[in-house]
Amino acid sequence: MSANPIASDQSPGLAQHQWILPHLPALTRYALMRLRQRQDAEDAVHDTVLAAIRGQASFRGASQQRTWLIGILRNKIADRLQTLARDPETNQEFDAQHWTRLGKWRMVPGRWAEDPEAASERGELRRLINFCLAALPVRTANALLFRLVDGMEASETAATLAVTPGNLAVLLHRARLRMRDCLERQGLGQTP
Repeated sequence: MSANPIASDQSPGLAQHQWILPHLPALTRYALMRLRQRQDAEDAVHDTVLAAIRGQASFRGASQQRTWLIGILRNKIADRLQTLARDPETNQEFDAQHWTRLGKWRMVPGRWAEDPEAASERGELRRLINFCLAALPVRTANALLFRLVDGMEASETAATLAVTPGNLAVLLHRARLRMRDCLERQGLGQTP
């Protein structure tokens, strides 16, 4: 047996790369959550699969295969987001729904009517969070996902999104506000 846990004794060709197939749905879901457009997500997964096949010899088994693939995918997504960040049409956000031009609240967020843990127990919270994440602008959602879900450092997240650390703080602030507003509109909270 080879020292590489994903190396195969099978003949060259597609058969030796079958180990990737069970991971494709998870990779696609991960990419869709971050890129939103199916074509962009599929392209990122495709690039990930190619990179994994090319770099297969470098996999030493220190992590699970899926973890290794997600790491590659995260880098491919970061590359795509940096490319999109250079496009001025995808880089325009003003949160007029929550703030006036002077930076004052339009409406102060209300108290939550229900304990979030209780909602989670009903299985509703995850569905609502995914729904609300999908409603956020792509860059704003990715700022939140990279920091809170993926655990990226602020400096790495800012570099990935091609924004300054100050802009990242604003994106995260807006993401949290919009998430709260969306969750409240979906019935998780109530307004005073």
